Amino acid sequence: MIGDGGLFFYIQDVIVAKAYQGNGLGHFIMQAIEMYLTQQVTQGTTVGLFCAQGKEGFYKKYQYLVRDGSELGFGMCKFY
Repeated sequence: MIGDGGLFFYIQDVIVAKAYQGNGLGHFIMQAIEMYLTQQVTQGTTVGLFCAQGKEGFYKKYQYLVRDGSELGFGMCKFY
């Protein structure tokens, strides 16, 4: 994850090797990321990410929204 420490954060490449998928490792990684974010974000912070097509449901579990491209481009983001 990268960011300016205040208003913008970007999550990059949360990938679990195929042999280990389905064991909760992605959830473990996202829990750690979300815990960090809850300590850092303030109202108005945006957290963005791009995900592989078909993986949007994974990130929706963490309240990320699918961006349809009409206003902000494609990808997913979360607003605080």
